[in-house]
Amino acid sequence: MRNRTTQLNIRLSEHEMDRLKRNAARCGLSTSAYVRMLVNGYAPKEMPPVEYGELMSAIYAVHAAIEETGGADDAAAIRRLTAALQGAVTAPEMRGGGC
Repeated sequence: MRNRTTQLNIRLSEHEMDRLKRNAARCGLSTSAYVRMLVNGYAPKEMPPVEYGELMSAIYAVHAAIEETGGADDAAAIRRLTAALQGAVTAPEMRGGGC
């Protein structure tokens, strides 16, 4: 069951609403999800370009090939680098605690 039982109604100018929708869309989020992330102290990041997905697929293929040839240490290093890259590009950043 959902824990979201309280509704928030606010008034925005057309310009503010356009900015809210545009910012949420850039992050691949609904306006509600975007506002919830902001309220919870996160700064959502924009969705990465298509090339990012293609690059990650290539890295996964290299990782699989190295793992098959017995390069466990190299494969582990690639996993760590891939996780760091994903975090840097896609993970929302924690913001300061509010006013």
